[in-house]
Amino acid sequence: MTTGLQGMVDRYLTAFARQCWEARAAEIARIRTPQDVAARQAYICQKVLAALGGFPEKTPLNARITGTLERDGYRVEKLIYESLPRYYVTANVYVPTRGKPPFPAVLGTAGHTASGKAAPLYQRVWISLAKRGILVLAYDPPGQGERSEYFDRELGRPRFGPTAEHTMAGIQCLLTGTNFARYEIWDGVRGFDYLLTRPDVDPKRIGVTGNSGGGTQTAYLLVLEPRLAAAAPSCYLTSWEKLWLDPGPQDAEQNLAGFLKDGLDFADFLIAFAPKPVKMMTAIRDYFPIEGARATFAEAQRIYEILGAADRIDFFEYDDGHGWSKPRREATYRWLEQWLNNR
Repeated sequence: MTTGLQGMVDRYLTAFARQCWEARAAEIARIRTPQDVAARQAYICQKVLAALGGFPEKTPLNARITGTLERDGYRVEKLIYESLPRYYVTANVYVPTRGKPPFPAVLGTAGHTASGKAAPLYQRVWISLAKRGILVLAYDPPGQGERSEYFDRELGRPRFGPTAEHTMAGIQCLLTGTNFARYEIWDGVRGFDYLLTRPDVDPKRIGVTGNSGGGTQTAYLLVLEPRLAAAAPSCYLTSWEKLWLDPGPQDAEQNLAGFLKDGLDFADFLIAFAPKPVKMMTAIRDYFPIEGARATFAEAQRIYEILGAADRIDFFEYDDGHGWSKPRREATYRWLEQWLNNR
């Protein structure tokens, strides 16, 4: 009896998920014209926004620079802004000091590191972009960097790591009909608003990039931030069919209620962004399966071809593991240079 029951729920859910994947594949195959693409894009945006619980009204950012660090070829401005009233976003602005403003800009989304925006690996990216003449707004996600949601004053540190913090908050969000991703994405949307207040930023040349959890935020912003000009998500996009059993669902913000039931998959993030320039950065030995990433790219590529924009979607893979390794970072720089700096 025990043996027969083992895995029963998994088998049931897998069968249901497969029905969702097959129904979605038929829907995508029916997309043939730009009008079909536009209808799909509207549907994606509607369903993703509903899964998040909608967005709040925009309130004053109350942005302020609290300090500046002068460096060779760039400076770092320490920024705080409020994405919601008294909900403080800690950020760094990497400003080029060579070249003439207004500069193109990038939202720098951090992956799941305890130090958030200040992780040495991510700082390499922000600095490299700034030295290439691209201003970067790098901000901490909730539960990371300077934004611990569960700080223990007696221990002098957060009680949990970043993914556990997201899980704790994510469970509470589900009980209220929202998702933890809502707060991450809203921080990015309001970060875009902040960039528009700066005279040294070209409002028509603002992109987004990030790795892992930052790749997740990047993908969501492709759907929900229509003002973006270009994007380069790293080490996140795959397909649910390949991700489902191994390694399975990931962190709180990466699982939206009703996502499969509503006929959505990873490729829809790219489809929603078409025909704007986007490049997938992938790792062959990533735990986000490379087979799923390749299938997702092929599906999105066909949509870009329908819109006459085949040159605006690209794919880069390298034979290593999860992370923003040097080959993927360099591919990111080349893509953003091409579409934001026109070189």
